Amino acid sequence: MDINIEQEANSLVEKLDDALESATEEFSVNFTERQYSDWLDAGYKAAEFDLLESEILHRALQKLVNRWREANQVS
Repeated sequence: MDINIEQEANSLVEKLDDALESATEEFSVNFTERQYSDWLDAGYKAAEFDLLESEILHRALQKLVNRWREANQVS
């Protein structure tokens, strides 16, 4: 049996990328709707809000990677 691991990995990457894009888009819309006007009213800048959103997304992705690594550790 011959399985093209690279092709299978690329296919999975595309699916994960699509799912991640959809989830981050949904998060961004919801987060912005809930927080953006309060953020600006508090005197912060829009660019700072973008940095905050990016930091939240980065932390969430790192948590997912860590969970995956922990779940797949070989004893």
